[in-house]
Amino acid sequence: PIPNHILRRMIQSWCEQNQSLGIQRIVTPRQPASTKEIPALVDAICDRTSDPGDSIQKLTKLLLLRPRLRNQMIQSGLLAQLGKLLSKSCSSTTTMMMMLSASMALGGNTLTPWSNVAVIDQSLRLLDLLTEHEDNVNASEELVTSLASITNRARPETRQVSVRILARLQLTDVMKRKIGGMQGFMESLVEIIKDGGCAIKSVGLSLILELCKSCNKNRILAVEAQVVASIVRLLKGGSLDKHTMELGLRVLEMVCHCAEGRAATSSHVDLVVKHMSGVSEHSSYLAVNILWFLIKSSPDSDKVKSDAYQHNALVKAVAIAQSAASLDTRLAARNISASLLELMPTMPHTIRL
Repeated sequence: PIPNHILRRMIQSWCEQNQSLGIQRIVTPRQPASTKEIPALVDAICDRTSDPGDSIQKLTKLLLLRPRLRNQMIQSGLLAQLGKLLSKSCSSTTTMMMMLSASMALGGNTLTPWSNVAVIDQSLRLLDLLTEHEDNVNASEELVTSLASITNRARPETRQVSVRILARLQLTDVMKRKIGGMQGFMESLVEIIKDGGCAIKSVGLSLILELCKSCNKNRILAVEAQVVASIVRLLKGGSLDKHTMELGLRVLEMVCHCAEGRAATSSHVDLVVKHMSGVSEHSSYLAVNILWFLIKSSPDSDKVKSDAYQHNALVKAVAIAQSAASLDTRLAARNISASLLELMPTMPHTIRL
């Protein structure tokens, strides 16, 4: 933008005079919305007489220019309004897609609601900016369920944005149980940690962890969505940063609180033992806890102990029991050692010093 308005007008006049030579007139820059307009723009989002996309674009432009207005926009009820708009857009999009499917089955033609898709994309962009660098942002149940619904049905790029926003919101246990139980939601999250980049894998794992903390049903749903196999694949890949690796182990530890999770994890004792001597104290603590869960509660405990013994878990457990900083880690390691020592008379000598 040219700050000198007289100079800008002179340039525009010259452009108009030379249009025959192919010169194009420079665009007059539009003034962004004023901060005084924020409440009116927020109210207009769900006003049937106005275009919500126009209000969202103005708020987005204003927020990009002045990030400090984030709190003022949130206090004006912007999150609640966007929740209502997304809920309505998702609902009408689902209805139209059902009509499209039915029409195609009958050999007819129906328009897909691309306008709703555009509104959803614009709303997600604004929400992403609003919640950027924020944690535990208060949100309505309507907004949370709408974002979960978008995660289920959207294209991969949009799905990643909605998951990123969800991970920043303050979710109550009621919300976690509700969206965790939504058909296909856990599968969508597992798909993200399988196919997404490193940053979004971390976000997806943290959201799965929060959902699994809320209730046993969500832990079972995560296991049924193949979360254990996906995390094992990630950990075996060896290209994860420390934070993402620890998140994967935390999810494995959490699903081991249910029988289904222990049954799925017991096939990967070798990986668990490997991470007992992990890259950090915390990853070692998590791996020790997982192995102890499997030994004491797995229905196939004898096989778990045999596999752990053969992969040198006894030596690692003895070392951890003596040197770990955490008392809980030392106690779990001692329990593992005692349990594996019982196998020594019957097992071949496989300990590698």
